[in-house]
Amino acid sequence: MVEASTEFRKNGFNDDDAATLAQVATMFQNVSDEAISAGDSASFIISQMIAFGIEAENAQSIIDKVNEVANRFSVSSGDLSQALGIVASTSSAMGNSIDQTLGVVTAITEQTRNASKSARAANTIFSRLAQVVDENSDTGKALTQIYNDLGIALYDSSGQMRSTYDILADLASQWDSLDKNTQQYIAITSAGTNQLNNFLALMNNFDHATEATATSLDSAGSAMRENESYQESLEYQTNNLKATFQDFANNVLDEEVITTVIKVGDAFLKLANTDIGQLITKVTLLGGLSWGASSLLHITKLIPTITRQFSDFGAVLSLVAEGSGTFGAAIGAAGGAASVALPIILAVSAAIVGAIELFKVYKESHPDFETAQQDAETLSKSYQDTKDRLAEINAMDWKDRTAAIEKERQELEKLREEQEKELKVAQMREAQAASRELEGRTGTGTATRVHVYDEGEEVGTYTSIEAAIEDLTEKEGLAAGTTEELKAQLLELNYAFLTMQEETKLTADEVNALDAQALESLGDELRNTDELTANQISRYQELHDKLAPVYQQIISLEEAYLRGDAGARQLTSSEKELKLEYGYVVTAMRKFNNEGKKVVDTVKDLNDAAEDTGKTMGQTLVDSLFDVNGNLTEVGKTALTTTAGLKDLAIAELEAQQQASNTVYDNLVDEINKVGTAAMMTSSQIAAMMAAVGATSASQLSGAVDVTQADNQQALMEAYRRTYGKTPTTAEFNAWVSKQATNKWQQDYQPDKIAKQLKELQNWGGGTTTSSGGSGSSGKSAAEKAAEEAAEKAAEEAAAAAKQAWENNRQKELYYLKLQQAELKEAADAAKAEVDKYKDELDAISQAQKDEVEAIQKELEAQLAVIEKQRTNLEKQQDMLEDQADDISSIIDYNQEYADRQIDNLEVEKDALQETIDAINEKYDKQIEALETTNDELDKEIEREKLLKALADARAKKTLVFKDGRFTYEQDIESISKAQADLDKFDREQQIEKEKELIEENRKNELQYSKDEQAALDAEIERWKKYKEGWANLVSDYNYQQNALLAAQKYGLNLENQTWTQRLNNVNRFASEYANVMQQQQDVQSQLTALQERQTELQEAATARQDEVIARMQYQYSQIEQLYKQAQERYEQAQKDLTDINDKVSGKENESYTDLPRVLKSVNGSAPSDAKIGDYIVTGGGIFQIIGGYPGGWQSNKITGTKFADVNAAKSWLSSQGYQFQYARGTTNAHEGISLVGENGPELRVTKSGDGILPASVTQNLWSWGKLDPEKVLGGAMQNLGNLIFNNANLSFPNIKSGSDARLFVENLKNLAYQYAFAR
Repeated sequence: MVEASTEFRKNGFNDDDAATLAQVATMFQNVSDEAISAGDSASFIISQMIAFGIEAENAQSIIDKVNEVANRFSVSSGDLSQALGIVASTSSAMGNSIDQTLGVVTAITEQTRNASKSARAANTIFSRLAQVVDENSDTGKALTQIYNDLGIALYDSSGQMRSTYDILADLASQWDSLDKNTQQYIAITSAGTNQLNNFLALMNNFDHATEATATSLDSAGSAMRENESYQESLEYQTNNLKATFQDFANNVLDEEVITTVIKVGDAFLKLANTDIGQLITKVTLLGGLSWGASSLLHITKLIPTITRQFSDFGAVLSLVAEGSGTFGAAIGAAGGAASVALPIILAVSAAIVGAIELFKVYKESHPDFETAQQDAETLSKSYQDTKDRLAEINAMDWKDRTAAIEKERQELEKLREEQEKELKVAQMREAQAASRELEGRTGTGTATRVHVYDEGEEVGTYTSIEAAIEDLTEKEGLAAGTTEELKAQLLELNYAFLTMQEETKLTADEVNALDAQALESLGDELRNTDELTANQISRYQELHDKLAPVYQQIISLEEAYLRGDAGARQLTSSEKELKLEYGYVVTAMRKFNNEGKKVVDTVKDLNDAAEDTGKTMGQTLVDSLFDVNGNLTEVGKTALTTTAGLKDLAIAELEAQQQASNTVYDNLVDEINKVGTAAMMTSSQIAAMMAAVGATSASQLSGAVDVTQADNQQALMEAYRRTYGKTPTTAEFNAWVSKQATNKWQQDYQPDKIAKQLKELQNWGGGTTTSSGGSGSSGKSAAEKAAEEAAEKAAEEAAAAAKQAWENNRQKELYYLKLQQAELKEAADAAKAEVDKYKDELDAISQAQKDEVEAIQKELEAQLAVIEKQRTNLEKQQDMLEDQADDISSIIDYNQEYADRQIDNLEVEKDALQETIDAINEKYDKQIEALETTNDELDKEIEREKLLKALADARAKKTLVFKDGRFTYEQDIESISKAQADLDKFDREQQIEKEKELIEENRKNELQYSKDEQAALDAEIERWKKYKEGWANLVSDYNYQQNALLAAQKYGLNLENQTWTQRLNNVNRFASEYANVMQQQQDVQSQLTALQERQTELQEAATARQDEVIARMQYQYSQIEQLYKQAQERYEQAQKDLTDINDKVSGKENESYTDLPRVLKSVNGSAPSDAKIGDYIVTGGGIFQIIGGYPGGWQSNKITGTKFADVNAAKSWLSSQGYQFQYARGTTNAHEGISLVGENGPELRVTKSGDGILPASVTQNLWSWGKLDPEKVLGGAMQNLGNLIFNNANLSFPNIKSGSDARLFVENLKNLAYQYAFAR
């Protein structure tokens, strides 16, 4: 909290606000999905407050929003805080709220799984969309057009741009209705090519953007609620306890020294089984484990007695590690050897000092991943700070750059360059460390292994058939091909492949794949449940603790590869799968963060859980306490510590399960013993064995083979044949069925796992209890001593007899094995001869087919050559006819053009004559027009005279009128007025007509000048047209003259001097010649067509003959090939059988007798027939050791009355109690602890549980192989590869005359090669 409070004060907050904000930052640390420092938490909150204008009193809303969105969507709070740190300022400037910003980055990150890239994508999308306000931006114009076409408003009612979130939301509402091309265009325009996929992810997942925005808005109190739950959780309490104890450990001894001692002094620590050794180991383990209360108490009891020793010894190692002096001087400074350690420490101190010096040098250049990652992160932050400050300075105006700032800029530039180099080195080391630790993830388990044999000898083991074929292809120098083709070639070279599932050391990829499977299994359960079970929580915690650092290594390695860092590599497929599955499971578990109870800690919870699963309460309890491998989980340990009675309940459940398992096993053994080895198991006997182990059908004993036969014996016989490719003997079948039934019992009851769980529970919270048999007495009488001596002698004689019987049996078995060996070798040789015979026949058929096909092809080529010669002659003739046709066409063109020119000349003369006619017509039209004008004038004068007369008549005329009381004659005023009006109207119209004529005359005079100018321009244009036509007609005139010359010289035509009769005769003549040439061309073309048809017929006939040959040969080939494959299978089987018998013979020849005791299973409650003195016999009543007697009358001592599930469980118990026994006959499941092995004298070996020990014969073979010189074995074959000689050759290509020709030639060669390859 201090670090966070300091960060807030540095950013200008007062003490009260800083204290409040520090509490918010601490709360974010608690609820964050990933570990985050107080300083980083504070920096994130500050950045969001500034970007979105959030006040200090509302700061908690930031982590509420982030936490709630992370809980409800497939993103982590770390993803969201990282994304907001990048995009917040841009998003806020674009009018978006923090809720909308969270919605956008959540939608993209869910799809892309990369928060930083999602944020950068959002930055790009927002920035490009903002360009719509820039009238000069092409992107802005394109986006404006897109949104206008879709009817989406870019601006609000006040003319301001809407928030980018609202605009994108409108686009998303129409997105599904757009076609793919439109979507692609919008995406590229909106985000650019680099962010195209992120934009598509946003659109396709925008419904989650909307939901995440709503979730953010309604998130008040989310972080507070989760923080309260967290503080009550086991993790919070454990972390507090861990932190307190780590502080204590750091005060006692420096962690670096502890780590050094642990790494370089492993052997020393095992021998130094003292309080100091225990404390060193347990303090070191605190770095990776959560400790329970009982463990802490156990440690603290040791502290008072050894703190002084430990502190002094730590001081010595610290001085040496720091290079402060020699080890002796350091001991003296600490107060002498007696005050620093026990004598065992002094005995190995010199070795530790040398190792420390070497370790210091190595660690500097090869840091572990966590250290390398921290170094890279620290450097990256410093480098980014430097870049930010440089950017800030570069953005300043020059007038604001003082000398001090410029000096700072120069120093920062140098610092940036140095930091960039250091960062690249740090990132390289991080990538290398990640790669080393990922590749070091090996383990043991069941995996597929492909064994390769050459001439019966195993030459290699591979993880897949593809890897084997790739390696052998390179060794043999085979050409490229498919896996099946290459395998076929290798089989022809006498290689054999055997694929097996076996216990082996797993590669890193195989371990990753197993972890991914475990994650996927848990993920499938989480998808289908609403409430977590204790078992799921336990598995998740174990997987999370185990894989969290691995996940970080994968992420770091992937980022390094994308950056192109040195030492980085691509992720393997298993690493990619592990990354995806881990990410999903962590996200899914986050959603359960506030749901249900985390630990099953009461019997009521167990009963409830049992009802849900259909199991008993005890079964549910065991499932809750242990993981799938039978180990107590941290949750289980907590439950046992906090809830009394659970341990007893679990032990009772496991003992009941063990008793049930033993009962089933005893019943199975009884059924197996009833069968014996003389006769093959019957269906009823198999049914009894199936009933003993709870199998309901034979298919449950057949392994991976699916069988359908109703009869048990027939079904399992078929399964055996399909598994091993042969019919079993009676002994083989009986042994195999017994093994399958035993496997079924082990799979169903898991006795080893039950025993392991019982042992862990018995050891939890206290020591183990052991029991042993035997008693002692003293003061034996002479008779008793004599009896003992007799018994010892009898035991020695029995041992000698047993050894001789063993040797006799070995010689007998060896004799029969060698007989089988000879028979199998003879069978293998016969099969090989048969294979070679069929192979020769196949080669002969292939060669015959090739010869016949080539003969048909040569015959065809000869026939085609004749046709080609005929075609060449016809084509020459056709060329001559085409030349004649061209000449005639030229003559035709000449005649047509000559006629056109004559017509044009006549048209010109005709036009001139028409102009003369038009001039004459115009002259007389003008005369007529003048007469008509004069006549019109006369008509007008006459008309006026009539009007004048009418006026005079009106004035002279008197009319009788009644006036002044009497009738009187007066002028007719009305008539006079009308006559005067008519005259005035006439004069007025005449005056207007004259004025119009005057105006028209004036216009005509004025227009005439423009018309004269226009005529002059038209004349000039006409002259230029003629000039242009002169140039345009140059070529046509030349061709015309050439055609005229051709007509005159070749055909004697002179059209100008010929009559019309001669001209018409020319037409008829050339029509006949042209028709003749055309007919000849048709004839030649018909002949060419006939030749082409003949060629096609010949080719089709040849193809049909070749097809017939190929079909006939292929039929023969397929018949022989089938026989060949059968023979090959017989040969391979014979080779395999021979290899097996050779191994058996070799093993039997090298087998040695040993008197070391063995651990054997009783037969019907008695020792087996091959038992001898000293052997341990496992019975239903416990373990007994034979101490004397003879077969059928053995004397034994009871070691323990504990009943064991099988021999392996008994071996584990015996080993834990210090008993020794042999592995001389080999085992694939050694017990844990000390064992005696070897035939030429015992050797002390420390084995792990499940280790394998090879029999002496196999070991001897491996030893013999190891002594061979590889160079001699290869016979110099590898050196011969360097003796290949390629001589230079000059090739001439006369038709290749340019670079383009050469490129075309090479391209055609490639196409031909492709065609040939596809045809093959």
